[in-house]
Amino acid sequence: QWLRGWAKYYYVAMKKLVYYKLVPAKIQVDDTIEISTNLLACGVGLGCTFGGGFKVLPGNKPYYDDFAVCVIGDIPKLKQFAMVNHVKRGTHIDKKGVHFLRGKNVKVDIECQLPVEAEGEVFSEKATEITFSMAPKKMKVIVPEDFVAMMENKESSSNSKF
Repeated sequence: QWLRGWAKYYYVAMKKLVYYKLVPAKIQVDDTIEISTNLLACGVGLGCTFGGGFKVLPGNKPYYDDFAVCVIGDIPKLKQFAMVNHVKRGTHIDKKGVHFLRGKNVKVDIECQLPVEAEGEVFSEKATEITFSMAPKKMKVIVPEDFVAMMENKESSSNSKF
């Protein structure tokens, strides 16, 4: 209740890890790449940060033409706690058990029911399969002239595109 922003997400993540058991899962990207793992976390997105500024997809940009995919699995319990710190900073890219992929179609099959969140909202409490598909055409938006340069400068100081 009294925690806000990243501190709240950090606290909740650590608390959940105490009881969380890795879940057998298969992640398929563009019908060509398949990863089978005991899943800790999977992030699929257009941006680079999730909940409270965790850099789950470091270096990713919303104007790329595909999804960034981060799969974290097959990690012993004690290393899971350390992984939260790496994900917060975006330094998990080269860690054992972490896979970064890119694709327009992503399918995640999980052997048991888990909640799935999008934009901070739980849209399914008991998902066993979820599919992300890139729309064939980009949506046009109006942004300030210096928006792209500003975003590039902000991200270049933290991490590169994977």
